[in-house]
Amino acid sequence: GAVDSGAPSATVDLTQKIEELQKDNADVFKIPDYFVYMSRAFATLEGIGLSADPDYAILSECFPYLAKRLLSDDSPRARGALRTLLYGTGDELNLEKLSDVATGFESYTVSTSSVASSRGDSDVG
Repeated sequence: GAVDSGAPSATVDLTQKIEELQKDNADVFKIPDYFVYMSRAFATLEGIGLSADPDYAILSECFPYLAKRLLSDDSPRARGALRTLLYGTGDELNLEKLSDVATGFESYTVSTSSVASSRGDSDVG
């Protein structure tokens, strides 16, 4: 299981709910094994992070990449996910969420360009 630091972990809670949902509804549907394994891996990593920082949240660490994907992927699935994130179930743009996505995208862009420049890589070409 995940490292137990005593701090609450949303990822561990979600993983436990997913596994319980799968167990209780095995005759109705099956959650793909890879999804369960990824969830467990994230819960373990979050547990390790929580042992050093009680405010650590792995999903916050992943958000810059997620923002980049949502803003650069033109697939209907990604477009729908971005719309849901920014509008929820209504028709009013959530400016706080928009700011979060823009900040995440900027963070991803800055961090990846600094890694690329340190290796001598370039997006040009």
